[in-house]
Amino acid sequence: MQKNNSSRWLLDGLGKVWASPYTLLGLLYGLLGYAVGHLTFHCGWTKLRPDIKIGHNALQFLNNPLTIPYAAITLGNTISYGRGTSPDHWGAYGDPTVHIGRHEEAHTFQYQMLGPFFIPIYFMCGGVIGPARNPLEYAAQNFGRGSGSWWPWARSKIKNP
Repeated sequence: MQKNNSSRWLLDGLGKVWASPYTLLGLLYGLLGYAVGHLTFHCGWTKLRPDIKIGHNALQFLNNPLTIPYAAITLGNTISYGRGTSPDHWGAYGDPTVHIGRHEEAHTFQYQMLGPFFIPIYFMCGGVIGPARNPLEYAAQNFGRGSGSWWPWARSKIKNP
């Protein structure tokens, strides 16, 4: 039992290293949004204070003014949520049965598996056209719904964390 947990921890750490180029980009994007958000909040231009939390296998930036409102973007092991959404909301891609935080968490695991190849593969699969055509988005929707794996080409033996 202990060996299995150690293996899982080691694989998770290696995946985070593999995804680290995008995580660094996500940190820069998130921190820039955090700074802009604080500036606009303290100047009275917005009532939403930005925040940073850990959860869903990521460093999460909430109320990021650089992210499209009511949307989220995952870069490596970072997730930036725009105004009007948060990790505990439901409704990814307009589907009220999909938990947004879990949907984005699926993308962090996909980044850990694909590393620097995630974005090229994501766009080769169709990009942000939605879950109907992009298998990475389809898997994230199922994961967010609690009804499937985060990995789009999973066999039934792959277990969710």
